[in-house]
Amino acid sequence: TVPVETAGEPQPAVAVSAPTKTPDHVVRVGNADVMLGGAFTLNTLVSSRRTIGPAGSVFFLAPPDVTGRDNVIDMTAQYSRISLGIDIPAGDDWTVSARTLFTFFNGSLLNASYGFQPLFGYGSASNGRLTFSAGLMFELFSPRQPDVVDSVSALYFSGNPANSPRAQLRAEWRAPVASGTQFEAALALSDPISTFISEDLTDRTEDNGIPNIETRLAVTHAPDGWSSLLDRAKWDIGVSAVYGEFRKFYNVSAPFDVRTNQSRGVSIDAGVSLSPRVALQGEVWTGQALGNYGA
Repeated sequence: TVPVETAGEPQPAVAVSAPTKTPDHVVRVGNADVMLGGAFTLNTLVSSRRTIGPAGSVFFLAPPDVTGRDNVIDMTAQYSRISLGIDIPAGDDWTVSARTLFTFFNGSLLNASYGFQPLFGYGSASNGRLTFSAGLMFELFSPRQPDVVDSVSALYFSGNPANSPRAQLRAEWRAPVASGTQFEAALALSDPISTFISEDLTDRTEDNGIPNIETRLAVTHAPDGWSSLLDRAKWDIGVSAVYGEFRKFYNVSAPFDVRTNQSRGVSIDAGVSLSPRVALQGEVWTGQALGNYGA
């Protein structure tokens, strides 16, 4: 292993779709920089109200069982994860990269069984200002994710929109506008029907022949010398939007009832660091037919 300072300057692939904190060390393989990471965790939830789902999914509560008892203890290691990144110089200031992150839950986050689930996996090409990427990435619409204990669930099913992985093709452009301030613009064509949240979304539902369109504009400010234990900028603000269509079949026998639905939404998100240890973030959104985005 060699320190990052002497291993060149690999560009983070997609700032809004994956964590970009640079590891302390990389492994040099030929002219490629290889980064391997992960975490093995055990989450334990002791609750006086019976929850639905594994430990960590505390936003649904169930009524008491037939015995009248309500207290539970849930333990899970399914939020353990393994990550891998590769950066290869491609000439003319371009870098070809790949990123992948696997977790150990299986299918829906409310399923307590274990599996080897890809949370994201994509390839990209970037010259620092322009980035093209394709694969499984977090959604571009309303991308602000709350920090949660398990580092994975991001309040799925709670009404917080987006934040789940979706297959997509994306283009991003970044440009400095002042000292420490950067403007970002991104456009993505994404899979209209994602089953990451719930497999029920495939029940008599299909796309309408066009990809979803997601877009985001953002301004980020991190002055020279700024350092944050939370891996946050000094402040940032963004606006994003999504549009898509899908068909829903409501009857399985004649007379058939097929309806075309439009998914659309607009979101404004912002964050500010009060200190290197304390930060605030939030988002406000409006839209329709966004159940496929967890809203």
